[in-house]
Amino acid sequence: MESFKPEGHERRQATCEGWTINVTSYRLRDRYYCKIDNNDPGATISRGQGETREAAEEEALRKATSRLALTRRIQSTREVLSTMQQSVERLSSELAELERISQQAGQSDPELPSIPRND
Repeated sequence: MESFKPEGHERRQATCEGWTINVTSYRLRDRYYCKIDNNDPGATISRGQGETREAAEEEALRKATSRLALTRRIQSTREVLSTMQQSVERLSSELAELERISQQAGQSDPELPSIPRND
């Protein structure tokens, strides 16, 4: 039975899209394999393989870059949406206060038109 013992195991840290990542690569028979995981908690981000270590790492890094960039965009979009939601809530409160003041003024001054509400 043929043995499948990994050879040339290398592990290093790098930075990708602002995250610290671990790049692990090794040779198994005539192929090189690479796994990229985030430093903490160590979840696999991507894998790659190729005829050379460089090819395997390049494939894995390309996938990791794409995935981590998407993660960064999602985080950024969530932050923007949260800020917009807070602004909408603040504006809604201000509008409600203006409508309340307008209705009070309209009750005391019959010359002022009332503002219809869309409830």
